[in-house]
Amino acid sequence: MRCLALAGALRERGAECAFFCQRQPGDLIDFIGERGFAAHALHLQADAGRDADARATLAALGAAAWDRLVVDHYGLDAAWERRLRSACGRLMALDDMPDRAHDCDLLLDQNFRRARAQYAGLVPTRCEMLLGADYALLRPEFAAAREWSLARRSAWRLERVLVTMGGTDEENATGAVLEGLRDCPLPAHCRITVVLGLHAPWKDAVERLAVCSPWPVEILCNVADMAALMAQSDVCIGAAGSTSWERCCLGLPTALVSLAANQDGIATALESHGAAVCLRLSELDAGLRRFFSALAAGGAAQLSSMSARAAEVADGLGAWRVADRLCA
Repeated sequence: MRCLALAGALRERGAECAFFCQRQPGDLIDFIGERGFAAHALHLQADAGRDADARATLAALGAAAWDRLVVDHYGLDAAWERRLRSACGRLMALDDMPDRAHDCDLLLDQNFRRARAQYAGLVPTRCEMLLGADYALLRPEFAAAREWSLARRSAWRLERVLVTMGGTDEENATGAVLEGLRDCPLPAHCRITVVLGLHAPWKDAVERLAVCSPWPVEILCNVADMAALMAQSDVCIGAAGSTSWERCCLGLPTALVSLAANQDGIATALESHGAAVCLRLSELDAGLRRFFSALAAGGAAQLSSMSARAAEVADGLGAWRVADRLCA
C-alpha cells in the first residue's frame, strides 16, 4: 500500500510506474492493476532465495531502461540490490529496521525519530537517507481529510471506536480486542467498527464475537476510503504498523498494540511523544480497562492532547516529498 501511495505521487509528476510482485495467496497484484498500474507477477517457490528472486526480477524487468528501482521487501538486502544495479539508474530501498545492509542510492525509513546513525555501516557513504515520518508514504486522501478530522476533535465524544489490527491479523488480535472490550466502561450509545483484510483467517471467529458484544459491532472488509473512516472515529485500537502514520495525520487518538518486531520501535516512539498509549497483547484485557476507565473519568483532556501530539508526527505529504527526491 505504501508503494501504491508513492507510485501515485510519481504518476502525478509524469512518471510511468510498474510493480513486480511475487504471486502468492493474498497478494495485491489484481488490486494494483485496478489502480491503473502495470503489475507483473513473479512465479517463485515459497522458499526461493535471494538469487532466484534476483534472476526472476531481472527477467521481468527485461531490456527496458528503468530510471528508478524501488525495493520494499524485508527478505532482500545488499546482495540482491547489487544484482539489480545494472537494470536501473538509481535504486531506493524501503526499510523499517536498521538490521541489514543495503547497496542503494537512497534509503527511506519512515519511522518516527529514526536517526542516520542507526544505519551506520549498513548503507554506502554516498547514500541519501530519507528518515522520519515526514516521509511517511500515505495516499492523498489522508492529507485531504486532515483539516476536517482535526477540526471535529475540538468537541470530544466517545461514540465511535475503530479496531484495526492489520490486514491478515494472523494472531487474531482483533478477537482479543473484542473480548477485552466487553468489560470496558464504554458509553451505551457507543459503536465499534472492525476493519479486516479480505483474506483474514479469523473472520468467522470475529463475526461470532461481534454478535455477543454489548455494543453494536460493524465488520468491514476491503475498505475503500480508510481516511474517511478514521476521520469519523473518536478512538482507535490498532496495530503499531504503517497505519500508525495514517492515524497520526488525522489526529486519531490510539491505543497501540505491537504485533511484530518491526512495530516495537513505532509503539515506543509514539507513546514517548504522547501521541498514543501502548498496550501489551499478553495483557490486553487489563490494558483496555485501564485505558477506557481513564477516559470515563475525564479523558477529554487526554484525548485532546493525544490528538494534537499525533498530528505533529505526520502531515500526510510524505509521498510527494519522496517523489520529489526520486525525480531530482
